[in-house]
Amino acid sequence: MYSYHEYPGGRIVYVPVGTLEFTESIKYCDAVVLAGGEGGTYQTFQIARQEQKPIFPIPGTGGDAQRAFRDILSDWPMPLPRKITEQEFLRLDGSITSPKEAAAIVDTVGYYLETSTSAEPPTAAEPGALFISYSNKDRDWLNKLTEKPRPLQQRGVLAIWADSDIKASQEFEEEIQHAIRKARVAILLVSPHSVNSDFIATKELTWLLEAVKHNGLRLFWVVLSSCDYYSFGLAKLQAARDPSMPLDRLSPAEQNVALVEVCREVEKALKESARSKADQPSREST
Repeated sequence: MYSYHEYPGGRIVYVPVGTLEFTESIKYCDAVVLAGGEGGTYQTFQIARQEQKPIFPIPGTGGDAQRAFRDILSDWPMPLPRKITEQEFLRLDGSITSPKEAAAIVDTVGYYLETSTSAEPPTAAEPGALFISYSNKDRDWLNKLTEKPRPLQQRGVLAIWADSDIKASQEFEEEIQHAIRKARVAILLVSPHSVNSDFIATKELTWLLEAVKHNGLRLFWVVLSSCDYYSFGLAKLQAARDPSMPLDRLSPAEQNVALVEVCREVEKALKESARSKADQPSREST
């Protein structure tokens, strides 16, 4: 695991020098800014492009950044940087011969970073709903998990649903099935408690798997404590993290990092779902 430092603007993750300083740094970031460089910076660009990260080279600094800038333009239109037109992207290619010009480039990059990394607010047809399946005996883990994507909720990008949202007057099973039908992403918290839950094993998991098959639901699972998770038939579904390392084996700091990684997978899945839905009309018209 890696050490990290939290600050109001986000998180700094410290990775070892070497190949990992490129691959792991890009894995945790929201966007990549390139300045100058010879060799290693261009490798960073190539990895970032493979990882589908927004990339902002500053060609005025020369070197690999200038080479990456030209590569992006030669391949335009590119899916990234998101929400940035080619004309806007060209504004990065300004001279940097004075502090004032440098400040102008920095302001431009800052604006593009904010624009490209902010998620689209959900529409009524696309609520960005996340369904969480868990045992009531694991409610503490539910609370820890739901704290992490709070910024997405505040931006209106994500709506989290768990059975704790059911009111006393509502039909329990009907509300759960309705929430699963609305969800675009679901997380199954796996533990001895959930594996031994008749309701989860025979009903909730069945509804989730049907939604995966028929509605395109993205279902992730996370192992909280060592258990026979294969009995859930999850082998063919994507685990949000390594199931051989249950969360309760990690230190509090490591648990925090792991839960943030899970939330990043959720956000990525939501964006992929939104792009897929946006492409559907065009596919039907061809």
